Amino acid sequence: MNSKFKHHYDNTYHTQEYDLKYILTKIVCFIHNYHCWRNLGDGWNNIYKHFINLSKWKIIDDSFIDLLNLYIKKRNGRHLKIVMVDTSIILNKNGNDFIRRNHLVKNKFCSKLLTIVDDKGIPLFINYNPGSRYDSECLIRVLDDFLNDTPDVVTFLADAGFYTNAILDTLKKHNVRLIIAKNVKNTKPNKKYLDENGKKRKLTVKERIERQIEAFTNNDKKLFKKRNKVENVYSNFKQIPHFNMRFDKKIINLYKLSLIYFCEKMLSHI
Repeated sequence: MNSKFKHHYDNTYHTQEYDLKYILTKIVCFIHNYHCWRNLGDGWNNIYKHFINLSKWKIIDDSFIDLLNLYIKKRNGRHLKIVMVDTSIILNKNGNDFIRRNHLVKNKFCSKLLTIVDDKGIPLFINYNPGSRYDSECLIRVLDDFLNDTPDVVTFLADAGFYTNAILDTLKKHNVRLIIAKNVKNTKPNKKYLDENGKKRKLTVKERIERQIEAFTNNDKKLFKKRNKVENVYSNFKQIPHFNMRFDKKIINLYKLSLIYFCEKMLSHI
């Protein structure tokens, strides 16, 4: 209400039908319960137009940043002691941009959400990518800028999908301690992982995990277990009907709705 657009919501214009609280409540209700804006019932098109305006005026982006700054101030730097990253695939239904086929979901069209969170599961950075883009490629595009904006990151956790030389070099350049599971696909295994003919054999899940964390110290293993926070973030995120599958035609609308969802999560920690 401190922005230059406040007159659209303070009854300055006689055509105003709803107040801001009602509009935001309807948008949050839509996120948690519906796929289509029409399901909101009478006046849905009015609520949708307000959502588009809030997106166009960057009110949603500014609100996310303001809440994040409040959260950072409350944590007083503790939120950067352990930072973790992961991606999640969102299958496509109606989208027409940022969609590609991914063999991990039976070669279906999808988009990919990248999230960097702290030890409380609060997102410090989110963005969407085409579904065919590798996890490491999604991260390396934004990692240097993220570390420049948050220079106090101490420890960075990631799974084997992010184990690339480019990511390792970028983290080392910023003096960030990295605890990343090793990608064992193209590495030479120990003798115990070979068959009778000296060739690679198919590893069990337990053996694969052992190889990925074989270079970890006991302290690294304890810290790496905290990476379940980012998994929990996606678990809760995908339980929301609107985010279980992409119904938004434009990725920008899905991104803005995701920001509103994460703003809700931040409010519980402020």
